[in-house]
Amino acid sequence: MTWYQMFAKGHHGYPQPEDSYDLEMYDSVCQRCGIHGHQSNPIRLRSTSMAVHSHFIQPNWVFDLFLLHPEVEILLLKEGFTAISFQPVIEHRSNAISSNYRQLCIQTISPSVEVSQLPKVTCVPNNEESQFDCPGVKRYPPEAPFCGQIKSHPPTEIVLNHSDLPSAPDLFQSAEWFGSGAGAFRLTICSDRFRDFVIQHKLRGVGFNALQLTGHSHRAT
Repeated sequence: MTWYQMFAKGHHGYPQPEDSYDLEMYDSVCQRCGIHGHQSNPIRLRSTSMAVHSHFIQPNWVFDLFLLHPEVEILLLKEGFTAISFQPVIEHRSNAISSNYRQLCIQTISPSVEVSQLPKVTCVPNNEESQFDCPGVKRYPPEAPFCGQIKSHPPTEIVLNHSDLPSAPDLFQSAEWFGSGAGAFRLTICSDRFRDFVIQHKLRGVGFNALQLTGHSHRAT
């Protein structure tokens, strides 16, 4: 079996409220590095009428969260994919449930990506990125605490280090965190069965990178 990283081909819209969406969506959020706990509330978007011809979309800033059309949810349920569920997407201004998109919730998080040679970012003062001047407004207050957790810069070539791939579901996410600055996300990994399903049904909006099972993940410079 071949395993793939699933990624969005485009990003549309921003989670709301823009300055505090993470605090409202997730438990135990570190505003410094973006690492967070369980998603406890649905994502809110200013509008869900964008990119209506894409079966899958991904909002900006949340690179491990996928939205899909309700008819795709029906197809996935009929196919019998396990370890996934679905929840509503809220239109922020009206507080109404979107009829255009649902969130695909991936239930399994597993240690799975080899990261030993990737550049690291530790959530402490004067960390590995402190020498760089990151542009843009920082969304966290100056007194926000550091959590001390570690993430890796996103790899351009990914090696899986999963101890039990034969029993893994068709969709799961890495326990390892990736990103830079105040952003953090998990990699989304899928089986060839899921990839073939997407291709067979001509579902638009996501792509797939084949993953290796030996060696080291690395990031091209």
